[in-house]
Amino acid sequence: MSEKLNALFLLIVSLLWTSCGSIHDDLSRCGVYLQFTYDYNMEYTCSFVRQVPCIDVYVFDENGMYLFRRQEKTSNLIDGNKMLLTGLTPGVYQVFAVGGLTDNFHVEESGQEFRVGRTSLEQVRTTLVRSSNEVDYRFASLWVGAPVRVLFGDGLSVWEVGMMKYTNDFNVVLSSLDTSDERSVRNYGSRYTFEIVAPEGASYSNAHEPLLSETLTYKPWHLQAGSGTGEISHAKINTCRLFDGETMPHKLVVREADTKELRWEADLVDLLKYSKPSVRPDGTSLSVQEYLDRESAWNLIVLYREGSGAAGNGFLAAGIEINGWIVWFSDIEM
Repeated sequence: MSEKLNALFLLIVSLLWTSCGSIHDDLSRCGVYLQFTYDYNMEYTCSFVRQVPCIDVYVFDENGMYLFRRQEKTSNLIDGNKMLLTGLTPGVYQVFAVGGLTDNFHVEESGQEFRVGRTSLEQVRTTLVRSSNEVDYRFASLWVGAPVRVLFGDGLSVWEVGMMKYTNDFNVVLSSLDTSDERSVRNYGSRYTFEIVAPEGASYSNAHEPLLSETLTYKPWHLQAGSGTGEISHAKINTCRLFDGETMPHKLVVREADTKELRWEADLVDLLKYSKPSVRPDGTSLSVQEYLDRESAWNLIVLYREGSGAAGNGFLAAGIEINGWIVWFSDIEM
């Protein structure tokens, strides 16, 4: 059904293109259509209409100098994903789009608002708002598109703007394998807490590249005692992008909730790799970085038992479940 609607839309656009070329006194019908898509996910289907609540479009001239901004709720877009930019004169433009923008993020020029005719596309950065190197609040999901170069002639044209999600939602549970110990909610409460430590400061260029080389620690915006047998703690954590590579180590950390004493840590990306499919649905190879960019919902269950532990602290990590895949650590005697 959606394919038929898109075909009909393109037919109408082609007819309007001819109309614009011959009826110059109806310039309101001439312009650039931006068609937003979000299929860069693990479902491999466009979820823009369903997931992205609003869109901000920043328009630059051919040389990359800022002209104006257009904001719209998704519900006000044509078919929920098409925006008409009107009032343009024929020429080449560049557009930069951000979906779901809230006060949690700034789209700016190195710390200041965009300046017409002075801010360049290369100066644009998208940054998580924070007051320190620790983030413990819930922030809204964010989608960002790479810059798209568009040509507007004497008519209507349609240009696709693909979006990539910049944010991740982690549900992290600590579960004891020693169920006979009755480590219940009433006995232990939220004894342990979690952290995700990132090697970059959640500020990105228009090409999706990280700009700040500093350590940023994401802490739970929600922490509670476990609700099931063996569950000790349950946390919800937001993060920005995840990166693969030896120079970009991310850590999953378990600490005592009261004393903040370190109990266990591991390379987060190395763990997440275990759940990565080897190929896309079309049979082509799926890289680790693409997987990290496509997936945004992570359910982790850290399985542990009381023991000597690597640090001699009584905490012995036995394995981890990642989005339904269980990995047992080989150096643990079960």
